[in-house]
Order: sequence, then C-alpha cells, then structure tokens
Amino acid sequence: MLLLSFLTLTPSIAPVNAQQPAPDGAAGIHLTNYGTDLHRTSVSLVLSTTRSHDLIVITGLLEGTVTIASVIDTNGLKYAERVYRLVPGGTLFEWYAVSSNPLSSDNITVNWISDSPVDSLSIQGLVITAYAISGVNVRRPFESGPYVASTAGAGALIAGLFSAKKGQAILLMNAFCSSDCRGTPTQPANFTRIAVEGDYLYCVVDKPCGSHLVFPLEDISYGVVSGRKSSYTATESGSSMVAGGYGITWNVLAESLRVIG
Repeated sequence: MLLLSFLTLTPSIAPVNAQQPAPDGAAGIHLTNYGTDLHRTSVSLVLSTTRSHDLIVITGLLEGTVTIASVIDTNGLKYAERVYRLVPGGTLFEWYAVSSNPLSSDNITVNWISDSPVDSLSIQGLVITAYAISGVNVRRPFESGPYVASTAGAGALIAGLFSAKKGQAILLMNAFCSSDCRGTPTQPANFTRIAVEGDYLYCVVDKPCGSHLVFPLEDISYGVVSGRKSSYTATESGSSMVAGGYGITWNVLAESLRVIG
C-alpha cells in the first residue's frame, strides 16, 4: 500500500498559449502478441507536431521481460533511455529526444529483445505512446529523477510523487493498467488528459472490448504548477474500472519538467 504522506496536489492549470508548456501531438499503438505476433520485436508510431524545440517522450509497458534495444527515428532524432524498470506485469520504459523543428508524419520505431523464450508467451501485450511537449527547457528538461510505483486492484488509487523546486513546472503522469482493465481511469485533480491519435484504445464502457483486454492501457495526463513548493502528490483513480476476472495491476511513471524561463 502506498503511503500518501505528501501534500495533495492542487495546482491551477495555466492557460495554454504559444509561450506556455503544452502537449504538441501524441500517437500510440497497442498490440496483442498471440499467434503470429509472438515473434514481434518492434513497433512503429507516426508522430506529427507543430512547434520547434519540443521534448519528444516515448513511454510504454510490454507484458514480459524485455530489453529495449533502440529507438529509431526517420527524422534522425537521437533518443536516450531514461527509464528501464521491471514492474509487476512487465517492463516499463521511457526514452526521450529533442526535435529542433516541427515533425511531419515522423516514423518512430521501438525495437526490443525478449529475455524469455518465445514459447513462454513472455510478450503477451503492449502499449507504447509517443508524445511531444512544447515550452520545455530542452537543455535541462527533467527536474528530478523519475518516480515509479505499483499497486493492485480494479478500484485502486495509484499515486505519483513529483519534485518541482521553483518557478513553473509541468508534471507528467503516465498510468499503466494491465490487460484485464475495463473502463476509463480518472486522471488526477487539475490534470488534463493528453489525447492520443492512432492505433490506441481506451476500453470504455460504451465500446465492446470482449471478456477482457489482451493489451495494457496507458493514461497520460499533465498539470502545470507555479511557485516554490518542492513536493507534490497526484493520484490516478481506478474507481471506475472493473476487472474481467483475471486481476488488475497498476503502474505509474511520474516526473516533472523544467519550462523555459
């Protein structure tokens, strides 16, 4: 059980304009890895943006033990690994790059190596997203180290802890729910969900999803804070979620970004 000993986050969201931090495009993909997909070792996403000097973030959860070998970009962006973590239910990862110019249908390929035999069904499902954030101090984008936590239960609350020492910061919350999730999670108070285009799905109650999902779900949201408070807590709620009989695991990746100025 997570100990929520930090002050609950109650930021005000700054108005979004050309000078302030804001999402600038997002794309995603989910796959089941049964049958012929058992031998899959890569996926590709297509991302378009409108602004220069964006921070491009790739996050994902693969159900199994894998090593992310590389992230290759048709625009020549150079990605660096920031997070590699074995968590309940799979491998959570994050890579990032900086785009000097807007991207037009940029193809991003994530390659991995399975650390388990193929016949063990080690990679049963995956969700991977690429998204851009504008207004970030791209010379020193991350305020502190990433925070990763896990919990279990369909209605569980999963908390992310952030550090934003001074000035304005953008708080990023990536919440991953394992393959049995049904419903739509609720992002933290005063956070805004980042909309994802492409092959990406929320298993919402008004759309058929079968008896249970066979791929994970990722919910991405952000909040903008100003001031000198150093620590924040934000809570993603699974109170609207139900399990299809196989159990649910939540993982969260939380981090704060420095903004320009």
